[in-house]
Amino acid sequence: MTSRAASSESLAVKALAFRPALEAYARQLLHDPSEAEDVAQEAMLRLETAASPPDPSSLPGWLYAVTYHLSVDHLRARKKLERVLAERRPLAPSALRTEEVLRAEETLHRLPEPYRTAVGLRYIEGLGFPALAGRMGALERTARTWVGRGLSMLRERLKS
Repeated sequence: MTSRAASSESLAVKALAFRPALEAYARQLLHDPSEAEDVAQEAMLRLETAASPPDPSSLPGWLYAVTYHLSVDHLRARKKLERVLAERRPLAPSALRTEEVLRAEETLHRLPEPYRTAVGLRYIEGLGFPALAGRMGALERTARTWVGRGLSMLRERLKS
């Protein structure tokens, strides 16, 4: 094992101790426990994929800064989706605009973030996963997870 790999591994182990605090910090900023969990996970992933990992002495500050910036990106994406949805003109009444469609849209609007934004960007705006991830400031696999979880929540809520 190279010294760089060993150093990176020890950083990751040290960073795990900060995960609960990072989730709590993100929850304060976002007011959404599931979104805070995703942000903390993404901060950990950013550490693993960082081109130049931080010095071990600056690890806490680095993790908090990354968590803050990811949280701000999530808030911006949430506000943007809210604006887009508010500006959307309702479709003219027709046979296609059934009660089921209205119920599905209403259920989508009640999903927590980031799932609402991810599903909206994927299926309302028709973005592919790379573009969706870029728009939301996340990794592509994170965006896929959000869409998958959002669709599962939609299905579950529409059953009842």
